[in-house]
Amino acid sequence: MDTTRPAADQPAPDHTAPAPSSATTPTPTSDTPWDVVVIGGGSGGLSAALTLVRARRRVLVLDAGAPRNRFAAHMHGVLGHDGRSPLALLATGRDEVAGYGGVIRTVQATGVLRDGDALVVTSDDGATHRTRHVVVATGLRDRLPDVPGLREEWGRGVVSCPYCDGFEVADGRIGVLATGPGSPAQAQLLRQWSARVVYLTGEVGLPDDATRRALDARGVEVVEGVVEQIWAGTDSALSVRVAGRTIDLDRLFTAPTFEPLDDVLRGLGAERADTPWGSFVTVDAAGRTSVDGLWAVGNVVNPAATVPVAIGAGAFAAAMLNHDLVEDDVRRALAVADVEAGAAAAGVRTTGGSAASDSLSTPSEAFWEQRYQGTDPAWGSRPNAALVAVLGDLGLTPGRALDLGCGHGGDAVWLAQQGWDVTATDVSATALARVDSAARAAGVDARVTTARHDLTRTLPDVTVDLVTASYFQTPVEGVVREDALRRAAARLTSGGHLVLVDHGSVAPWSWDQDATFPTPDELARTLGIADAEVVLAEARRRVASGPEGQQAEVTDTVVVLRRA
Repeated sequence: MDTTRPAADQPAPDHTAPAPSSATTPTPTSDTPWDVVVIGGGSGGLSAALTLVRARRRVLVLDAGAPRNRFAAHMHGVLGHDGRSPLALLATGRDEVAGYGGVIRTVQATGVLRDGDALVVTSDDGATHRTRHVVVATGLRDRLPDVPGLREEWGRGVVSCPYCDGFEVADGRIGVLATGPGSPAQAQLLRQWSARVVYLTGEVGLPDDATRRALDARGVEVVEGVVEQIWAGTDSALSVRVAGRTIDLDRLFTAPTFEPLDDVLRGLGAERADTPWGSFVTVDAAGRTSVDGLWAVGNVVNPAATVPVAIGAGAFAAAMLNHDLVEDDVRRALAVADVEAGAAAAGVRTTGGSAASDSLSTPSEAFWEQRYQGTDPAWGSRPNAALVAVLGDLGLTPGRALDLGCGHGGDAVWLAQQGWDVTATDVSATALARVDSAARAAGVDARVTTARHDLTRTLPDVTVDLVTASYFQTPVEGVVREDALRRAAARLTSGGHLVLVDHGSVAPWSWDQDATFPTPDELARTLGIADAEVVLAEARRRVASGPEGQQAEVTDTVVVLRRA
């Protein structure tokens, strides 16, 4: 069973995790996503988290604090922890995960969304958590028979698992309340622990002749009738009333129906399968779902998983997930090396040494950081003329703005001077440092916030009235900028505007003299933003200045969209 954190009045754990100090893993900043978000702080989820933090991965655990076995005082069959409180085990697990640098937050995860090649987990505190992988370990809910008193005794006098609780009532009087076709088999199983088994037919009714004969052959007493009431007994652990007759029992076993807590898996369309226990998301032997980057362990996919099974599943899934992360790290490192080699061949200055490569994790970061390090800070420090003209025509009331690929901040600083509160984002740390300096020099640093993002992967978590993107184009292969623009447009408020100014022709100093560009109408269609209307789509001529002072007449493509 998957469980989560203890209630406040539970005893403290009886041992604590080591304090690895220098081996702990840093918490991500706004620029770096989590490696893994684990949803569910039970035995499976904490086991996965522990394995991953010990692999020095950045791990966040979101725990709703409603463990399935919170009603049980003890757990059994857990090697090294037999008879211990399940809540105490989890308290220790939380300490161990935190001791290695993992972060645990007591919130309810509300959904998982795909955003480019990353996943975004939302929670009921309004936060969003960007991550490379997600492990779902949310467990299941037991749907109990509708019998007066049964719910009150659940986890004490009424239980479901013979392997968890059978030994404690060995040779006692054990009841089995039938709930379906599998109930006779449960009675036969419990006959292993006691010869005094009572089979209560309840609303299911009498079994067929062959099943009844098998029960009789092993001395299982069959009592026909609806169970009217269950209560804690005086001379026995439990009493039940059937058709006016009181039956004293040492323990009552029953099989609830299972409701997997898998809403977050459903949201991404993970494949499911019908099983004897109901419909569950399917996973491979390692816990991978059909959705890339999405894993599931424990009762949420295996209702028969006890605490040891969930712990093992979590640890194995974490190890396989880490292998996937390593393969991804290798792919990224090779991509960066290829870009660095291309930049060096093109004469773009690099910072040199392995430290530069270690600090850059994507091709876009590598290319643009190197480019800005080799560019005069004055280049791009003036606002885009087409942007200035368009916003003048629109006559928008200043509010909140997001400037994509801000470069040296010419647009961002100008917007702030017009009264906008601007989030200026770029992949280059060098560029952003220059934006901060320019904003201070212009006296608008209170209105300009810089945020470092590879916009093909992440965006600032803001809601805005205006998104601007001037020459948000790149020579880096494999970048689908339309995805970034669509995600940015989704951050607009109703009535908000996206203003896109693109190169529509090639300047003599361009890196690609053979480049071709879509027409304004083609560009507007390519964006494919369903809930937005096209306000403007046109080509504009202007005189451009190159990085060495040269001038040429070029074409800008201007598209303005308004979100419904």
